[in-house]
Amino acid sequence: MEPLEYKCSCGNKSKISLANFQKGKRCGCQVRRGEDHPGWTGLTPLKNFLRSRVKEWRQKSREATNYTCTITGERGGHIEVHHVYPFNRMVLDIVEKQGIVVHKVIGKYTLEELLGIEKSFLEYHNSFGLGVCLTKEIHEEFHNNTDESILRPNSFMNFIKRKQVYHSIV
Repeated sequence: MEPLEYKCSCGNKSKISLANFQKGKRCGCQVRRGEDHPGWTGLTPLKNFLRSRVKEWRQKSREATNYTCTITGERGGHIEVHHVYPFNRMVLDIVEKQGIVVHKVIGKYTLEELLGIEKSFLEYHNSFGLGVCLTKEIHEEFHNNTDESILRPNSFMNFIKRKQVYHSIV
């Protein structure tokens, strides 16, 4: 997809992918983070807490593929693990299913609440099986260049199909 031309509110002219534009990325004069970002859901503290709880899953995913990228076949310690069913979608699913009140700061949850959220999340998370191993470059390519919402469960499979079509053309 061709990059879009745009003029930033600061006056800078630039080109950007539609996906990055939708994510709120601009020329850098006005970096939008947290509540100012258009994609802000308020879940970041909870997502960070839960992401730190899947380290064992990441390691098992790497071991299951012998540290090999699913797409390129490259091996090594630089392999990253990708959730086929989006991590952010999992967190949203749990929050919605359980009616969890979302706090802007993780310290607003009681220990009992966090342990309950963690238990429910890990059961749900692990029901999707192990992750897909990718090189850092391909993992970043998916997250930086996909035109699809990272909340859509089929976005990674669509990315894989586009990669296969590209490789068959080249």
